[in-house]
Amino acid sequence: MIQQVINKYFKSVLVSDNQNYYEFIVEPLNNSSVEEAFKKLYAELVGQLSYAVLLFKDSGNYVLRVSKREMRRNTRRRYTITLILSIITIVSVAYAGYLTTQYFNQAVSSLGLSNLRLDISWSTLLFTLTVVVPIVTHEFSHYLMGRKLMVPVTPPTLIPAPLISPLGTFGAIIGMKHLPKSLKDLVRIGLAGPLAGTIASCVLFAVMYILSPVVSYNIVAEAVGKGLLQEIRVLPLGSVLIMKFIDVLRWSEGGMTSVILSPPALAALFIILIHFINLLPLGQLDGGHVIRGLTDVHIHRLAGLVTLVAALITTLLIPDLLWLGIFVVAAFLITGLREHPGSSNMLSKLKRAHKLRYFIIYAVLLTFTAPIII
Repeated sequence: MIQQVINKYFKSVLVSDNQNYYEFIVEPLNNSSVEEAFKKLYAELVGQLSYAVLLFKDSGNYVLRVSKREMRRNTRRRYTITLILSIITIVSVAYAGYLTTQYFNQAVSSLGLSNLRLDISWSTLLFTLTVVVPIVTHEFSHYLMGRKLMVPVTPPTLIPAPLISPLGTFGAIIGMKHLPKSLKDLVRIGLAGPLAGTIASCVLFAVMYILSPVVSYNIVAEAVGKGLLQEIRVLPLGSVLIMKFIDVLRWSEGGMTSVILSPPALAALFIILIHFINLLPLGQLDGGHVIRGLTDVHIHRLAGLVTLVAALITTLLIPDLLWLGIFVVAAFLITGLREHPGSSNMLSKLKRAHKLRYFIIYAVLLTFTAPIII
């Protein structure tokens, strides 16, 4: 059956048959390009029939390697686990929002500003939405793009982290059970999540910033001095631009007022910073997928090493960015030591115009979410 499918798009000769896979020397039919023929083959053999496939060149011949066993499909058990973890995560995030709101209310009450106390139920709900919506938007964008490109992917799974993470979660993941058919598809899947997730988190931050209480600067200075509030010195560049824009639009008393960020607004800040970490050109992070698609395996490995060294140096020079160094080291150890496989078509290349377009999108996202010292 496998060779019958291959023969729809290629002339093929079976040259190897072992217990794991077949290998065929192939040549595209009807004067079509190898890329176009492989695109159609991938859609049927991988997208519909769930067989793994690789295209590469050996001794001047195009070689197609096809697995003998089908990839495991998403099962009811997997969907059940995903649902259970999602419910646990939402509860965990809500509990984190509840605790953070309680601390916020205690702080403003200690300042004699009981009128600024937040309704715990409402704040907890906003906190939960601010955390969960961008994360789900991010992962579902990966998922939907993968499905559109016929890549077998698992449904997004939320990861609970009760009492460990200040957000109550470690985010979410999807799994690609097979490589995308081309480097272009790899980049599109890699960019889809951060693009949608960053937009969602920035919109939510803008809303939560507007809803955060505005008080006299002297009160804030007193609260910081007493340790009741903490001054935030590291902010994503995008959040700074959003705050400046909103402050210009609304009237303020000669700059003598300050915003006390509510728990949902703080949560949105953290989510933007998480997007920055995910966009770093390292290993199997989304930024790593993008850089692998835009360059090659050697530059991808070099970019990961440069990112690691830069993060460690930054951490030593700026203690407020210690968290960045910790995350980068962890990401490097988990995903940065393995060679990135690229795409199913190992001969795939991007056109220069596509490279430029995707690099601009990537650079804008990375810059917009990057932390700066204020």
